[in-house]
Amino acid sequence: MAVDDHPWTRDLGDVRLAFDGYWVWVESKQKRSRPVSGKYLFFCADTDHLQEIALTEIRDHGFQLAKYNLSPLGSNTERVLCLYYENDSRKSELAERAKEYGVKYRYWKSDVDTDRGRYSPEFLAKLSPQDRARFTRDEVQSKTRDAAETIPGSNQKNTKVRTRPRSKHTKARH
Repeated sequence: MAVDDHPWTRDLGDVRLAFDGYWVWVESKQKRSRPVSGKYLFFCADTDHLQEIALTEIRDHGFQLAKYNLSPLGSNTERVLCLYYENDSRKSELAERAKEYGVKYRYWKSDVDTDRGRYSPEFLAKLSPQDRARFTRDEVQSKTRDAAETIPGSNQKNTKVRTRPRSKHTKARH
């Protein structure tokens, strides 16, 4: 999948894809019944495979929202798929499917941990000192933003999942 900085949307019938310049958002067209409070993280170098996983989880397993990045940050070679959910109750089920998918799986990460700049040492070690500083400080900017922003290409309000500031370096948070 080629990297393109221009936003786009793609309607797949039951699912909408929307690229915001860094993240590709994958959203079910079914109305969300539960607010999300975090995400399950999957890692893989192949963005097409991450898209396939997102579509499978949304279409076949009841998830409603996901995002993945097209370009790795720093010296990372893998991209991340964030599969949003209301809680960590599905971590074991997803661990089994991650094995079938052949991807790395980090389990659950709460939005609170993301907002507080809590990232794995492995991820932080691959960043430049400047990027590392951005990721580990509190996100004062994101806490002042309206948390009820619209997901790109969607008419639905997103009450819990925050979009990030427009800088590529801060948007890569997961």
